[in-house]
Amino acid sequence: MSFCSHSRSYTNKKTNINIDMKQDYDENTFNGRLRKSRIENNISIQDLASMIGVTKSLVSAYEVGRYFPNIGILNKIGKYFDMDYLCRDGYSNLVWNNECFIENLRSWINSNNFSKYEVAKLLGVSSSTFKYWFEGSVMSMTTYNKIKNNLTKYKLI
Repeated sequence: MSFCSHSRSYTNKKTNINIDMKQDYDENTFNGRLRKSRIENNISIQDLASMIGVTKSLVSAYEVGRYFPNIGILNKIGKYFDMDYLCRDGYSNLVWNNECFIENLRSWINSNNFSKYEVAKLLGVSSSTFKYWFEGSVMSMTTYNKIKNNLTKYKLI
């Protein structure tokens, strides 16, 4: 796991004392890459929140990995940051490239003459969950974590 550190200092206006703040983030996660990108671009959490139309607490939740932005918010983030870097792997890559995932899934189904029931069983999801993907819903992070080995096994991601 690669961790990066970024030092930033500021002067407290009330006490006139210089404070050194160390920012740590994990470049192996979407949330760490988002934090790193924001800091390197000198954008405050409040400014990013305003830029993408969410609350400051939600941006903080994205940066600590408590929540993951939906595709609409990812599109807004993409106006300011390199999405190939932010969404380079894992769940973030699946969400960002969901249309490609669905096309790969569709091709795999067709080339193997699978029924949707068979595919749902092979992947380890319910038929209704599987059906929602084709109706435009993006797989949840919980489902992704549960079935990512099957997705990899069948070369769908």
